[in-house]
Amino acid sequence: MRSSKTDQDAVGAEVHVPLGVHPDTDPVRVVRAWLAALAELGVTDGPLLRQINRWGRLQDGGLSGAAVNEAVQRLAAAAGLDGAADFTAHGLRAGAPTEAAKAGHPTSFIAEHGRWSKTSPQVLEYIRPVEKWRDNPIRGIGL
Repeated sequence: MRSSKTDQDAVGAEVHVPLGVHPDTDPVRVVRAWLAALAELGVTDGPLLRQINRWGRLQDGGLSGAAVNEAVQRLAAAAGLDGAADFTAHGLRAGAPTEAAKAGHPTSFIAEHGRWSKTSPQVLEYIRPVEKWRDNPIRGIGL
């Protein structure tokens, strides 16, 4: 990652992403295929997510947040998901820490991987709903 909201000086960081278990949703395979497609068009630097005009031609600029949201909602609708308009690009960011917490990974590791501070209130917001069920004090008292 070259820069982010928490990396204003653009120092960057390497984020390790494991291979996925399903070829169609494996993030590593998908990004590698997209990078190869961009390279075939002579694009080897700049934004990963690019604008494509109405004639299907790649543009120089990256996608805006609104454009990513629209794409997520369009794909959710195409997949037949209920409430597709409620799906957002932010859900892509928030879903990983939530699922990682469900799988039992420590908050500090989740925060580090998502490039949040270990005490970030934001990462805690994402995992708190999971902890409310997993760590519920009423669980296991024989009710």
